[in-house]
Amino acid sequence: MERDSQKEYLQKEIILFPCPYTDFSSTKIRPGIIISNNNYNQHQEDLLIAPITTKWKNKYSVALNQNDILKGKIAHNSEIRVDKIMPINKNIIIDQIGITNNEILEKIIDKLIELLN
Repeated sequence: MERDSQKEYLQKEIILFPCPYTDFSSTKIRPGIIISNNNYNQHQEDLLIAPITTKWKNKYSVALNQNDILKGKIAHNSEIRVDKIMPINKNIIIDQIGITNNEILEKIIDKLIELLN
């Protein structure tokens, strides 16, 4: 089902989307956080997403809990996988479920810099 690509998507927003496994064998509906800036999000068909999981804790993850959420709710304490950033088309987004605080975005950027250095 195609969704409304004209909908506004914001940096720091938590969305649900069909996330592919790394071998592309199938997908799983999973939350992700939009990390691309709002200007990019407004003018492009794709968004840059960092997937969110409750399982894979590693050096390049950022912890996320309900205290980090300004609007909406997350079901469980989670990890943002900074090492799994991917582009996704706006049309595949299933739902918008929340928005995080600025501190989470700053931690994501710091982890990304650590990953690239």
